[in-house]
Amino acid sequence: MPLKPVFRSAWLAACLAAWLPAVLGASSPGRVVAIGDVHGDFEALVEILQAANLVDEYAGWSGGDATLVQTGDLLDRGARVREVMDLLMRLQQEAPSAGGEVVVLLGNHEAMNLLGVWRDVSPDVFASFATSTSAERRRASWQTYMRWSVRSARRRGQPPPSLGPVQRAEFERRFPLGFFEYGEALGPEGRYGRWLRELPVVVRRAGGVFLHGGISPAYGDRSLEQINEAARAEIASLDACRELLLEDGTVHETFDLTDRTVEARAQLEEVEQRLAASRVRDAEELERSAEVLRPCADYKGWLLIAEDGPVWFRGLARWSEDEGLAQLPALLAGLEASYFVAGHTPRTGGRIQRRFGGLAYLIDTGMLRSVYKGNPSALEIVGDRFFALYPDSRVELAGVEPVTTATSASAAGLPALP
Repeated sequence: MPLKPVFRSAWLAACLAAWLPAVLGASSPGRVVAIGDVHGDFEALVEILQAANLVDEYAGWSGGDATLVQTGDLLDRGARVREVMDLLMRLQQEAPSAGGEVVVLLGNHEAMNLLGVWRDVSPDVFASFATSTSAERRRASWQTYMRWSVRSARRRGQPPPSLGPVQRAEFERRFPLGFFEYGEALGPEGRYGRWLRELPVVVRRAGGVFLHGGISPAYGDRSLEQINEAARAEIASLDACRELLLEDGTVHETFDLTDRTVEARAQLEEVEQRLAASRVRDAEELERSAEVLRPCADYKGWLLIAEDGPVWFRGLARWSEDEGLAQLPALLAGLEASYFVAGHTPRTGGRIQRRFGGLAYLIDTGMLRSVYKGNPSALEIVGDRFFALYPDSRVELAGVEPVTTATSASAAGLPALP
């Protein structure tokens, strides 16, 4: 029996509402999609973006007015870090023309790279930044390193260091081709460095707070704006300190966070001793140097370094249900939010987890399969409903699940500081 006109039109409208998003790549109005730790797995990122109808077959934005929030850890361990950053930078430019938004947050691995901790960078990533002049670039750095080593030994009253073929081979092992280009690209003036330094640590969207690790009680009295401003200030302080130490020859360009900290403390002690002396003619200049050196010499409690800071905190994953329910309502109320969305700690089985009666959603599912054996995933928020998206399924989240923390290498410790 044919449908009556009124029912036929209603049926057609319902079908169009269901089919058009898939056909055209459009998204539900106000839809928010959150993706956790990527770690250089470009293929998995594209796979889940396509499954969420956010990009088309050419990885161009097709999400309409949806909001994509990526909660950090684009960098380290995986090989295609550069392509991951290029994609998200491009999507940030494309989404607004369709009414959408792409928000990328700093994770602990972005913080580590910006602060000079590169222990988890894949050799393939360095290689991806190498150019035809990389061998000459490294040779030039070896030359400056030899001169720095001789001057440093002389300044300390030590004998000249041995800098023969063995030491050069070790230098080249530690600093493969592409190392210096990677550092420049992530530096304050580099293409990726400028972009990363503008990323926030935490944002509020769709009534929730999105970040990499979590808000611990130690940071419960700070607003989102204060957290983001503090993170930017910390990075800027370390950039200024590194520039100062390089300019006066105190450090070499190969020095990491630990090396720079040792040298900054020694330099600060010398500056403060000179300031304490009477009749110092250049006191004003020395005081400016001291102001730059002080944060660089003592920053273990900084937000981007602290174990309970927003990019490192694991309480949302490790608290018992009772602990979380005792802490989260007040933390959320202070941030004018209803729930947290965080990555950072991979979930066993590669599945998104709802915790504390829906006060927290944990979305690190070990996307980099070669390391974490997990799955690409996304958290989809439509109104007051939450769905876990996987390449082959969409599951509504409800109920309380047990704590299931992966025991993989992801739980790396804090940067080794002297």
